Amino acid sequence: MLPPTTQLADFGLSKILKESERMVNHSGAGTVTHLAPEMFKAGSQLTTAVDVYAFGVLMWEPLAFHPSPRDTPRPCCQPPKIYTGSRPFHGLTREVVIDAVLNHGARPTFPPGTPRPYAALAQRCWAAAPRDRPAFEEIVAALQQAAAGLQADAAAAAAAQAQAQVLAHAQAAMAAARARAAPALGRGAAAAPAAQLAGYATHASAAQARRDAARPRAAGTGLGSSAGAADVAGPAARA
Repeated sequence: MLPPTTQLADFGLSKILKESERMVNHSGAGTVTHLAPEMFKAGSQLTTAVDVYAFGVLMWEPLAFHPSPRDTPRPCCQPPKIYTGSRPFHGLTREVVIDAVLNHGARPTFPPGTPRPYAALAQRCWAAAPRDRPAFEEIVAALQQAAAGLQADAAAAAAAQAQAQVLAHAQAAMAAARARAAPALGRGAAAAPAAQLAGYATHASAAQARRDAARPRAAGTGLGSSAGAADVAGPAARA
C-alpha cells in the first residue's frame, strides 16, 4: 500500500520563482486568508516567503476544526485538513481580513493542547517580515524533528502505561494472596496456645505418674521395717 500523498492544485495565478528571485506585486490576488501582509501592498517585492506564510496558515487549519453540522461539507466534497480543519478568519469579509492582518498583526490562534514545536514553527512561518520566515528546507527539518519527538513521547507514555498496568496487577495479586493466607494464619494462631496447653498437660501427667510410682516403694520400705521389728521382737518374746 502506497503512503498518503498531498496534491496541490489551482495554479492559475501562480508564478515560478527561485529562492533568489523577486517579483513585483500588482494586484494581491489570491486567497485572502492565506496571503502574506506584503501581498496587500501594491508594488511590494514578493519572494518565496509568501508561500512560507501561506504554509504556516495551512499548518493551523486542521487544529481548529469545530464545525457545526450545517457547516460540515459532504464527505465526498470535504477538503483535506492538516490540523484544525477550520477556515482562518471565518465569517469576516475580505476588507476586514486585510485590515486585521496588515494593520493589526492578526493571526490564527492555536487551540490548547497544540504541540509547542508545531505551533512555534507555524508562527515563524507567518511572521510579518519576510526575512524572519524560515526557508522550506528548515521547515521540513523542523517538522521531521517534531514528529520524532512526538513519537518518542508516545512511546514513553505507552511504556509508562504498561508499567502501571503491571504494577496494578501485581498489587491485586498480592492483595488476593494476603486474603487467602489470612484464615490459615488465624488457624495457626489459635492452634499455638492449644499445643502449649497440651504440652503443659503432658508434663503434668508425667510428673504425677512419677509421684504415683514413688509411693509403693515408700510403703514397701515401711512394711519391711515393721517386719524387721517383729522379727527382733519375736526372739525376745520367745526368750
